[in-house]
Amino acid sequence: MKVREVITYKHYFEEFFAAQNQKVRDKIIKILIIIETIERVPVQYLKFIEGTNGLFEVRVQLGSNIFRIFWNSSITNIINFIHLFCNI
Repeated sequence: MKVREVITYKHYFEEFFAAQNQKVRDKIIKILIIIETIERVPVQYLKFIEGTNGLFEVRVQLGSNIFRIFWNSSITNIINFIHLFCNI
């Protein structure tokens, strides 16, 4: 059962997601499922950005690469992805 709904802003997530290899896409999907279905998401996957008004960071780590997905949660239980990038 979902406790949150993930939505995306414009086309940014879809383009970012499509550009990744299958292992990265699988890991992102796994973490999105965790975020959608678990009430208290572990901080290793989801972190509130201090000093902001509802900005969160989703971290996806695969090997030495860290993918960061930022979202805002101004509406209860709706996740709106707004920016994505990869640290290599």
